[in-house]
Amino acid sequence: MRSLLEKSPASWSSNGRSLREQLAALFDESLSYLTPSSFVRETPRFLQAVAVRLERLKTIGPVKDLEIDAVVSRYWQCYLEQLARAQPPLTVMQSIPTSNGARLEANGKLLEYRWLIEELRVSLHAQQLGTRVSVSPKRLDKLLIACESSVEFL
Repeated sequence: MRSLLEKSPASWSSNGRSLREQLAALFDESLSYLTPSSFVRETPRFLQAVAVRLERLKTIGPVKDLEIDAVVSRYWQCYLEQLARAQPPLTVMQSIPTSNGARLEANGKLLEYRWLIEELRVSLHAQQLGTRVSVSPKRLDKLLIACESSVEFL
C-alpha cells in the first residue's frame, strides 16, 4: 500500500491523506485485541478495497473519488465524535493505572459501527469485492442512534 500511495500523483494528495487515515485506523494497535475475529479475517479484503480505490482513481479522478468518500468521512467523523463524547469523566480516567498501558476503547454497538464503516468503504469504492454484511447509510444512521444512547467501554 505504501508504495502505491507514494507513486500517486501530487494532485491526489487529499485522496492519499484519506487513504493513509484509513490505513492508520485499520492498523491501530488497540484494535489488535478488540477487533472481533469476524472482522480480523476481513482485513485482507479491506486492504484490497484500498488498492481498488487507488486503481479507480486513475479513471474517475480525485474529485469524484472524494465525493464518493464524503459519505464515509461523515460516518467516520460521527464515530470519532461519539468516541470522544462517551469518554468517562476525568476523575475516572485518573484513577485508572496507566503503567500497564490500559486504554479505554469502545466495544458493543460503537465497535460494530466502526467496522460497518469499513464495510461501507468496500461497498462504495470496491463493490466487486462484496461486503461481509449488508451495509447502507440507513443502517449506519440507525446504529449511530443506538450508539448515542448506550456506549460501552472496556
